[in-house]
Amino acid sequence: QMYVCDARDPPGKAKRVYDADASEFKAYVGADGSGFPELFMQPKMSRGSSNNAQCKWKRESWRSWVGATRAALRDALNEALSEQKNNGYAWADPATDGAYFNNEVNAYVYPDASSSLYTDQNDVFMASIMG
Repeated sequence: QMYVCDARDPPGKAKRVYDADASEFKAYVGADGSGFPELFMQPKMSRGSSNNAQCKWKRESWRSWVGATRAALRDALNEALSEQKNNGYAWADPATDGAYFNNEVNAYVYPDASSSLYTDQNDVFMASIMG
């Protein structure tokens, strides 16, 4: 069974449900992704909840994923700066017990590095990482 991030507000009180019609588990993170930290980073951010137990994002939820990533990094920063000082190396050190957040994006870039298609795709890819 898939466990997917649903980029909608929950239809009721439950934020994690099993959708028998779709044959998948859902975590309702909100259209803007702002519900992600509440579901996966509370009461304290941990590797188990922020990485191992995450839902899978669907392509059509790109904007929600961006919002969730930003919200998660804000929460990680706030936690790291809190009185408990759960610091990591820029809050991305997999060896730290404190705030740790990592994400993975799989992208296809045309393999012919001499082509204009490769150059265009690589420019978009690098801009998405570097800003």
